[in-house]
Amino acid sequence: MAGRFCRNKGSMKYGLLSYEFKRHFNVGDYVQSIAARQFLPQVDRFLNREKLHGYRGEKIRLIMNGWFMFHPENWPPSPDIEPLFVAFHINPKHADAMLSPRKADYLRRFAPIGCRDEQSRAVLEAHGIPAWNSGCLTLTLHRSYRWSPTPDSPVLLADALFKAPTLRSCFKSPNAFVKSLKNGRLFRIGRRRALLNRLLAGVGQRKEECTCDYPSNAFPAPEARFKLAEQLLERLARARLVITSRIHVALPCIAMGTPVIFVDSDLAKKSERARIEEFLPLFNLVTVRPDGSYVTSFDPATPLCELRNPGDAWRKKAEKLTALCTRFAAGQP
Repeated sequence: MAGRFCRNKGSMKYGLLSYEFKRHFNVGDYVQSIAARQFLPQVDRFLNREKLHGYRGEKIRLIMNGWFMFHPENWPPSPDIEPLFVAFHINPKHADAMLSPRKADYLRRFAPIGCRDEQSRAVLEAHGIPAWNSGCLTLTLHRSYRWSPTPDSPVLLADALFKAPTLRSCFKSPNAFVKSLKNGRLFRIGRRRALLNRLLAGVGQRKEECTCDYPSNAFPAPEARFKLAEQLLERLARARLVITSRIHVALPCIAMGTPVIFVDSDLAKKSERARIEEFLPLFNLVTVRPDGSYVTSFDPATPLCELRNPGDAWRKKAEKLTALCTRFAAGQP
């Protein structure tokens, strides 16, 4: 692992990524930071993902995992930040801006870069930056959370088909109405509920719903947002079964052993599919067709609450991530 690390543990400072959003934020970003936090002896300060270039102060160690970024003009980070690049995803929209010759040289200093997905690895290597596919750091969350259901644990629907059209999304503005009319989304209102009703037919367990999307102004402080992420992870660990369309709900479930069904729509954008495709074999998968029907990767005759996750192919990546992050936090090369 390239880069210089302080040997005096007493003098080490540790940062944790936080995030800036104008209107709404996704708790999944904070779930990824919680995965990084597991390895740190303490958190000395939060560092805003979009403003890492502006940090000035004592040398601070930072695990650089997750999605980067909205503001490529603010890349690369401050020289006062000592990074570990694992589970790193580069926004394809801004890849060229983040990988100009000078900015690519920054990443080469810390190569090989551990990438969350094959798409990011290929982008970096196309720019001459050594990289490898590390998988997502949330696959290490079994260090802190384990599946522990009780007899009355619910089936948890966590943003299942959250991008499906609703009355609110189609009628929130005149432009939204016209757009949904032209692209046909207006006529698919109600399909989400109908599909979930079919999927859950015969499931007697109590059902609960939760979301990962919150208004930024209601939870302005990082501490409040991390609390929401912790509460989500606790609910995932207690659920009898989780049904979701959020990758950073499904992957933590895989890590902690909670049975999970990932509901995937073939209407997803190509860029989104490239970001998540390699993770899909880890899940019990429901793939929704354009006509509203669906197919499953599991035997549909199996009672949903008897499903278990398919295999443990993720464990080798989780073990390697654990070793790297543990050494980094200890100041070892």
